[in-house]
Amino acid sequence: MLKTIYFRHYHLLTKIRQKWLTDGELNGLADSCTEAGSWYRNVFGFIDGTGRAICRPKYDQHLFYSGYKKLHMLKYQSIVFPNGLIARLDCPFFGRRHDAAIMNLSQLRSEMNDLPLLDGRSLCLYGDPGYSNSKYIKVGYKD
Repeated sequence: MLKTIYFRHYHLLTKIRQKWLTDGELNGLADSCTEAGSWYRNVFGFIDGTGRAICRPKYDQHLFYSGYKKLHMLKYQSIVFPNGLIARLDCPFFGRRHDAAIMNLSQLRSEMNDLPLLDGRSLCLYGDPGYSNSKYIKVGYKD
């Protein structure tokens, strides 16, 4: 049953572009971020990685161990729109993977390249400092 649900609906969590997400809707999401106080007018969503602790695996422990959190874990990356909908969920990854490495493995940049322009600029996501500032990811800075 779980396989049936997954194979029938996996595209709803693995692609940013959905049938309901028109160019006007993307611009509306960017406008709502701007109205909420974003300095970037072309940000339409938020990206972040998270780790979920697991029991210590019997084999290949070093792949699952996060030296940063000092736990064995699986990592997930999600993109969330300002309206609260999860636009994309990439998972699972080994616990030792960094957020930026997960983004590269997920082929997100190629999908972002297909999004429309907003006032001549590419739409982008806002992420924490675990990601590098680039054309498609904007990062805040610590004071």
